[in-house]
Amino acid sequence: MKKQSYTAYMLCVALMAMLFACDQNARKMEVPTYLQDVENIVGVTNGFHVRHNDVDISTITVAGNKALHLAFHDQLLRPYAADIFLENDALEKVGLESGKYEIVFLKSVLIVNDPVAHRKVHFIVNNQDLAPVRKAIPAAYLEGNGFNAIGIAVYGDHKASRLAGDGSSDLKDDCATSGGTGSVQCSNACCSITCSSGYYASCGKSCNCSRNP
Repeated sequence: MKKQSYTAYMLCVALMAMLFACDQNARKMEVPTYLQDVENIVGVTNGFHVRHNDVDISTITVAGNKALHLAFHDQLLRPYAADIFLENDALEKVGLESGKYEIVFLKSVLIVNDPVAHRKVHFIVNNQDLAPVRKAIPAAYLEGNGFNAIGIAVYGDHKASRLAGDGSSDLKDDCATSGGTGSVQCSNACCSITCSSGYYASCGKSCNCSRNP
């Protein structure tokens, strides 16, 4: 009888330990983990940072090229959208859905971080401007799930902030045409884009990358 009581006692202790461990893990998962030293790095790389806000994610087509479209819901931030151009097989593997994310744009790199679920996805544009960006950011930024992007376009001016309560778009009607063969980057009043080697950038009312002829 004593042996049975002792066994039952030990089972209860083990069960309580398991429940405690599960509770601790759940609490750990609930603590947001943000990328470190972001504001300083964003300043050096002329990028922008969305701390933790709603982001609508969808797949769109721009001038015949498929892209992952990120729409930001931060009224104080002028960059209101980003398009990440990917090969079709990569586009199917990304697995991102609309939700709350930390977004870090570093010109040749865009990072989508879920600080609560501790899941991070990064996109890299391989061209001559990538090397200095790599030197400026911690190696941890590019750990985990990553994809090579054909190009990354940003809509809106990431050098300025919207006035509080002003939800108007800064998309202009007179977006000048820029870029073309030989240019891996271009920008105008509507958008800016950086493309990987082997592609050229085109800017108008939309920005996209095209394979070199």
